Amino acid sequence: MRITIAGDIGSGKTTIARELAARIGVEMRSTGGIQRQLAAARGISTLELNRLAETDSSIDREIDRSLKTLPDGDLVVESRMAWRFVPNTKTIFLYVLKHEAASRILRANRHDESYQLLDDAVHQICERRTSEVKRFKKYYDVNIDNLRNYDRVIDTTFASPESVAERILESDLLQTKPGIWLSPRNLVPTQDQTHFNAQKLQELASSIAKNGFDENRPIGALYVNHAFFIVEGHRRVGAAIQLGLEFVPLMLIVPALVIAPQPDRFLTVTFPGAADQLGCILMAPPAKLITVLPPPSTMFPPTLTSALSLTFSVPAVGVEERPLVPVT
Repeated sequence: MRITIAGDIGSGKTTIARELAARIGVEMRSTGGIQRQLAAARGISTLELNRLAETDSSIDREIDRSLKTLPDGDLVVESRMAWRFVPNTKTIFLYVLKHEAASRILRANRHDESYQLLDDAVHQICERRTSEVKRFKKYYDVNIDNLRNYDRVIDTTFASPESVAERILESDLLQTKPGIWLSPRNLVPTQDQTHFNAQKLQELASSIAKNGFDENRPIGALYVNHAFFIVEGHRRVGAAIQLGLEFVPLMLIVPALVIAPQPDRFLTVTFPGAADQLGCILMAPPAKLITVLPPPSTMFPPTLTSALSLTFSVPAVGVEERPLVPVT
C-alpha cells in the first residue's frame, strides 16, 4: 500500500504516518523533518523558513527532489506536496481544529516551535499556513487547502492516532472525492435544533447503533474558512453525537453560483448541476450564520437594518463577497 499524508499544522501528520508505516511494515518518510533540518541549519524557525521559501525556490526544490526519487512499492510519506509528486498513492488530508492544533504543539514543546501562550500558537499556526498556501500557489499553481486534491479527509481533533490509522486503512463506500470522515462534534448546524422531536431522534440513534451509519447517505456539508457547515443531515448528526460516534461520513457540496441583489429587494441565488448536491451559506461578519438556501433556487428577503457585506461561500474553492443594501 502507498499512502501520502498531508494536512493542517498540528493535525498529527508525523505521528499518524509513523503509526501507518508500522502497520504496513515500511519506513516512514517525512518532508517535515527535512524542513526542520533546513531551518536548524540556517539558525531560524520553521515559520521563518516558510517566509524565506516564499522568495527562495531552492528550498522547495530540495524538498521536491526527495519526493521524486522515492522507490516503487509500499510506502508512507508525510508531505504537503506528496499527493502531487508521488504516483499511485492513497492521498490523505488530516483536519484539526486550530485551538486543538495549538494545544498539541504547546504540549509537544518542540525546540523549533516555541510559544508562550495558546493564542500565540494559534496566531503563528495561521501565519505558517497562510505562508505555505501562498508559496505553493506561487511555485506550483496549486491550492493545498483545496480538499478535492485528496482521496480522503480525516478529522483528528478528538481521535487517537490509532483510530485515525484504522480509519485510513479501512475501506468505505464513499463515492465522491474527497471522502470525508469528520467528528460530528465539529459540524456546524445551520438549523434551529430545538424543534427536533426527541423521541424520533432517539429512535434514529437506536437505528444507527444497530445498523451502523449509512455510508451511502453521507452528510451534505459546505467547507468554508476551515469549518464544515451542515446542509443536509442535521438529525443524523444529532444522533451520532448522542451515540458518541468518532466519525461520520461527509460529502462536500459543489459550489453555488450567486447573483447580486435584484431590484425587487430579494437576493436571487441559483445553483448549477444536480439539485441534490447543492446549497449555499449566507454569512455576515463576524462569521455569524444567517441561513442555508436549499436547491435549486430560492429568494432570501434581506431584513438587516444596517449596511454590511454578506459572504457567499464557494466550498473548497474560495469565497466571494458582495455588498447587501438593506431595505429602507
